[in-house]
Amino acid sequence: MALAFSQAMFNRRLHLLGRLGTAGLACAALYVGIVVLRDWLSGWLPPLIAVGTILWVGAPRLGCLATLGCVAAAAVNLPNVITKVTTLVASGDNPYSLSSRIAAWRALAKIICFNPVLGLGPANYYHSTPLFPILGYYVHFSSHNTYVDLIAQTGFLGLGCFLWFVWEVGRLGWTLRKRVPAGFAQAYVYGALGGLVGTLASGMLGDWVLPFVYNVTLTGFRASVLGWLFLGGIVAIERMTHAEPDQR
Repeated sequence: MALAFSQAMFNRRLHLLGRLGTAGLACAALYVGIVVLRDWLSGWLPPLIAVGTILWVGAPRLGCLATLGCVAAAAVNLPNVITKVTTLVASGDNPYSLSSRIAAWRALAKIICFNPVLGLGPANYYHSTPLFPILGYYVHFSSHNTYVDLIAQTGFLGLGCFLWFVWEVGRLGWTLRKRVPAGFAQAYVYGALGGLVGTLASGMLGDWVLPFVYNVTLTGFRASVLGWLFLGGIVAIERMTHAEPDQR
């Protein structure tokens, strides 16, 4: 969604039909997430964050106007916004999902204390969870949170390494945004930066970035692998433009 939006918005060398097609794809993705699957926060909140980031990176003035417009609209319709947010939080299985995740994080905090620096090892915490009750039950459970998973499995050292990687990729994309040729490459960098921020946001809602096999099984890698491939595209573009960094 992020890459489709960035190409439609910023790739002026793309044929009009191509730009309309990618714009339609982005709009369709947002429609499905916001209208059809409204209760599924992971389906629409990260893409919205990605779109906002892309606008701020590629067109700061437009991003500022869009942000101010959204804030103003929310302020004018504050009672309706509060009602809709409250309804969304209380709809579907969101109340149970929220309460069970908070309970899981509290239990995992006790497990993490055994080795907060290095963690318990890949997927090992899952086999210790029945020793710590969650909502009164002694069962296996996972955190449904990328960052809690990282700390539980690899400790704060592993989380630090992950954040270091994110910083380096984000810094590379930020420096590339003005160095790459206008058109596909520049729009790709904008989209990848927005996708990076949206992906990091999705990590708070589930194990979408580094899927936990005991939760999403091996098929869960289908969702996460695309983000890693597209972030790798930033590195590929950097290598391709290294010889001519100022080319337009």
